[in-house]
Amino acid sequence: MLGVSRAALSRSYQWSPEISKAFPSCAQLIDKFLTLHRKRYRRLASLHVVWFKVIGAIEVVLSITLPVLFVVPILSNDQANYVFLAIVSVIVAIAAGLRNFYSWDTNWRLYRSQEFVLAGLVAEWEVAMLQILHSGAADVQERALSDTAAVLAKATELFEHENSTLFNAVVPPEVARRSVRVVQPTSPSVAP
Repeated sequence: MLGVSRAALSRSYQWSPEISKAFPSCAQLIDKFLTLHRKRYRRLASLHVVWFKVIGAIEVVLSITLPVLFVVPILSNDQANYVFLAIVSVIVAIAAGLRNFYSWDTNWRLYRSQEFVLAGLVAEWEVAMLQILHSGAADVQERALSDTAAVLAKATELFEHENSTLFNAVVPPEVARRSVRVVQPTSPSVAP
């Protein structure tokens, strides 16, 4: 998963130790499917925010300085100055293209919100497990598995939302060609 092994992510149960003792299989499932994804979202959000800020800063700074560079020549040779201006213009265009292509701001928000939702699901699960544990009911293991399955179902919906958000914007070329409308020029109305 993105070049990071499971061992490198080092599991750290974020819930009460009594839950892990009473419901070890449920704790392992939650750790496997929620905690691991939460760490992944945190890492991806951090990467996206760094790229968003770095490329955005480059784009803003060079976009602001470009008009000044046209007025105040930096280099004494006009030809070299034109080459320098062209390079700065290309860097601004590349930065804008990268920012729009990778949508770092959108993905940063997506990954950060996914991480928060997963944290909420883990907290919801922990409260449910503690309630089951302290209820003294006879069928605690069955109830724990049932509540764990419900939380995992919510997590699956969350992952489906992520996939639809990331991939619904991708349109294959043949679909894009079919959706382009041909606009017929309108004939000017002739007044009698």
